Amino acid sequence: MAGSISFSSIGSGIDFGVIRDAILTERARPITAMNVKAGNYSARIDALKQLNTALATLTSSTEALTNRDLGIGRSITTGDATIVTATATSAANLGSFDIDVTRLATNLSQASRSFSSTTAPVLAGGATTATFELRKGGTAPGIEVTIDSNNNTLEGLRDAINAKNAGVTASIVDINGDGTGQQLVLSSKETGAGGRVELVETTSTGTLTDLNIRSLNPPDGDFTKLDASLNVNGLTISRPTNSFSDAVTGVTFNLKKVGATTIGVTHSADIEYKLLIFVNPYHANPDYGGT
Repeated sequence: MAGSISFSSIGSGIDFGVIRDAILTERARPITAMNVKAGNYSARIDALKQLNTALATLTSSTEALTNRDLGIGRSITTGDATIVTATATSAANLGSFDIDVTRLATNLSQASRSFSSTTAPVLAGGATTATFELRKGGTAPGIEVTIDSNNNTLEGLRDAINAKNAGVTASIVDINGDGTGQQLVLSSKETGAGGRVELVETTSTGTLTDLNIRSLNPPDGDFTKLDASLNVNGLTISRPTNSFSDAVTGVTFNLKKVGATTIGVTHSADIEYKLLIFVNPYHANPDYGGT
């Protein structure tokens, strides 16, 4: 056939594919060698990075060991964090405390007698003016409140008290739900007997007596029961708040609920960690062969 070339017996039995692959492999050998070197260099770089990190950790550890405060840190352990938690400073002594929380600090809450409406007058006995004081912790003098013809209603008394920002919140609660049982409720903002705020009349109109303010919390009117009470290793202490740091040197207690548990003061784990990584800096990072 015109234009075609044919061979007979020439090259018979020769695998040209093998020859082609051999030629390509030979030409690629420098590239392969270069890739191997690049991989080796990359591995060395990674190793140097690991060594640098380990040396930095060792340096930090040795510097920490020159810190005069090292070892005076404190850690807290608690048997039941739902009862009490605590924090400790370096001033705290090592040891443990048996804690029995018998009462939490609460706020004084009081309520008046019921009035037929929120606009019912509060001045008693035909008085036109009455003066009161909002006394904190039972201490006189307090912050003065005046009721006269301009605010002689249950709402007026509530608003006059709130306007003084004296550490107590006044509100009106309808206990019957039909508008006929309106009571003035006074809630002290701070906990404890010392944080309570009471309304005291300084005139002689009998208005405070007619208001008939009674204690809701504590129900028996014993204000000492507003303080937190707890036993620490058998010693009974009371505080006006549920968070305090003046009972045990260096320890701050945070009371959560009534119950018994234990609090332990130990060395801070920070010193153990620093000593560990000083001896074996690789321990600080499992990626570098630590555990």
